[in-house]
Amino acid sequence: MSSITKEQLALQHKKESKTFESNKRIAIKKVKGTAGKGKKGKEVLALALEEWTQKYNDMNQKHDIELVTLLQNDKMEEEEDKVEGRVEEDNNDTIVSTESKNDLEKQKSSSSIPSTAPPPTLHQPLLSAKEKALTKKLKKKQKLLEKQKLQEKEYLANKALDEAGPNPRIIENDRIYELYLKEHDMKIDEVLADGNCLYRAVAHQLFFIENKNRNKYEEHVHEQQQQQQQQQHKIVSFQDVRSICAQSLISNQNIYEPFANLDDYNVSSFQEYIEKVRNSCEWGGHLELRALATALKKNIIVYSADSHPLHIQGGADTDTDTDTGNGGLNDHDGNGEKDGGDDNNDDVGNDSSIRLSFHKYYYALGEHYNSVITS
Repeated sequence: MSSITKEQLALQHKKESKTFESNKRIAIKKVKGTAGKGKKGKEVLALALEEWTQKYNDMNQKHDIELVTLLQNDKMEEEEDKVEGRVEEDNNDTIVSTESKNDLEKQKSSSSIPSTAPPPTLHQPLLSAKEKALTKKLKKKQKLLEKQKLQEKEYLANKALDEAGPNPRIIENDRIYELYLKEHDMKIDEVLADGNCLYRAVAHQLFFIENKNRNKYEEHVHEQQQQQQQQQHKIVSFQDVRSICAQSLISNQNIYEPFANLDDYNVSSFQEYIEKVRNSCEWGGHLELRALATALKKNIIVYSADSHPLHIQGGADTDTDTDTGNGGLNDHDGNGEKDGGDDNNDDVGNDSSIRLSFHKYYYALGEHYNSVITS
């Protein structure tokens, strides 16, 4: 059997956790005593807390791995003991029934057909339901830790911005709201900043649009309502939006390829670029928005603090776009397919338009897209 039992392992983990908390208290107290109370001292303290949070997560992950390993080893040893018991029992039976063994050898030697039976092997033990649950829990916890690390980085970066003076993110958000959203009773709905923000925002918009349309359609006859609900009752994920975008880029390669910045994606070909659009967490930009507008046959409106709303026309072939002569693939500077001006002509009641907000300072880690909905 294993050299350590589950009870002993649990006791060991408890002792390690207690030691960890004691060391953490001492270390944080020391940092507070030496870092000072100014801006630099707060940054040092925040970094120290982040470091100890990472150590805590690593310790918990180590404990989970040790527990799962112990359970698997115990299971394997039980299976081996069973096999050894069967082998010993077979040997005893062989000694007692020598005559039966001799008869079997005679039959084997006189047979002209070779045996096809495979030699006995030791099977790998199957995991129990409890062990499977622990393994699944461990994988889920690892994903959660990765998400927490990203959120902690964002928190510390934003906190540093807050302490540096007037928060650029708040100023930017307020400007977008006052210039374009307030008049039409709209607001910014935040999406997760994990590299998929553009695709998450578009997926949220599609869901939001479909539900608004469904609510309006409920005023019609019951039979038509059921058909409409069956067609629209689909939740589109950001992975779906990535796939749609990648397919649109492939279908219009001759238009989009010259505008693909391969260096940003660290690739050497347009095919590799498309593969990263489909399967990675690389950020999307104006090129991907143009491809999505064409594929989804929807207009995309992007609000930003530094320029008029950017209108990307959807539903038309990129080859026949005459606004800019290049499929509307200008940089994000307000000079795309259509300059929205003061947005007075923006039909906010148009349920088919995808509305996004573009932020330069929403997160200190980089640019970001959010979804824009009615309040």
